[in-house]
Amino acid sequence: MASLAPPSPSRVSLLSLRAHQTHLRSSASYTQGAKADGAVVQLPDTSPPLRMEPAEPAYWRRLPPAVLPYLRLARIDRPSGTHLLFLPCAWSISMATYAALAAAAGAPGAAATAVAAAAVAPPLVVAAALLDMGRNLALFYIGAFVMRGAGCTINDMWDRDIDGKALVFLGAQLTVGLAVLLQLNVYSILLGASSLGIVVVYPLMKRVTYWPQAVLGLAFNWGALLGWSAVAGVCNWSDRQDDLAAGVKSTALRFGAHVKLWLAGFAAASTVLLAAAGLANGHGPAFFAVAVGGAAWHYIRLIGGLRPDDRADAGRRFRQSRSLGLLVLCGVLLDVAWRVVVAASAPSAASTPVSTPVVAAAGGEQNNVGARRTAD
Repeated sequence: MASLAPPSPSRVSLLSLRAHQTHLRSSASYTQGAKADGAVVQLPDTSPPLRMEPAEPAYWRRLPPAVLPYLRLARIDRPSGTHLLFLPCAWSISMATYAALAAAAGAPGAAATAVAAAAVAPPLVVAAALLDMGRNLALFYIGAFVMRGAGCTINDMWDRDIDGKALVFLGAQLTVGLAVLLQLNVYSILLGASSLGIVVVYPLMKRVTYWPQAVLGLAFNWGALLGWSAVAGVCNWSDRQDDLAAGVKSTALRFGAHVKLWLAGFAAASTVLLAAAGLANGHGPAFFAVAVGGAAWHYIRLIGGLRPDDRADAGRRFRQSRSLGLLVLCGVLLDVAWRVVVAASAPSAASTPVSTPVVAAAGGEQNNVGARRTAD
């Protein structure tokens, strides 16, 4: 019978470790030996199957076994990280689109962005802005999916022997990420490339500071800057036991018994900054009711019942953070929808003197076009 003991982390390659986890998960039950009349009798083990990770998607059973270590290395079976990486991107893309539509409708004080082309009729501006928003959301979701997996691969490489195949797999992930990044404007390409250093450094931070999650938070929220620049043209508690066992540092250990107090402070700061962003961008009541109010309610609910020493509870609440992100996105999109109505009903701006950056809806590239019209 094959040994169920995991390979030594210091000696095993990344993909070998993931393959070992595949073996454990595929075993529905295990047997134990017993002596009877000098013979070894195999008895069924009635204990639950041993699982090192949450249950994997059912469709994985139809995939070739050789593929599964790569999927596990990229954490494909745990999509929460991808969603948390994507949502800040979606916020800023939607908020930049809102500002563009506000500028196209002539809203006082609205920030002019690269999508707002007031030299055409408002319905065309609306169509261009919405097409550009949809294109960027699709690109950024693909990018979040790929780069979250690449980040997990890099994180594991700091802790395990570097496997040649894992290194090739990382190269493939980064190539796809680069292909997505090259669809954006030059400013965004440089801004996106600069985030790779944060991704690489994060695993090292766990060895030198109790605040590695600050670096991780910066990496996860870099997309908020990138999403805005793509449109405008400018611009964890569940790991506490693992951290102790691995001898690394984290905020989970630093906060200790005061975890709720720290989290409440961060939540209050986050809510205030979210409201400030809405004020700066000229958002309406829907944003403040759904995004800001919803975020505050979710923080109270998330932190109020937290049991920091309960690993399962902390894991559930980490995954629930996606709901907070969706609340913020819904608030922004409601304001965008309102701006669509306002912009569509605005009079034609064909004779209005303007000088506004333009983004073509098909290409998303910024073209600084100054249009001057003079009356006879």
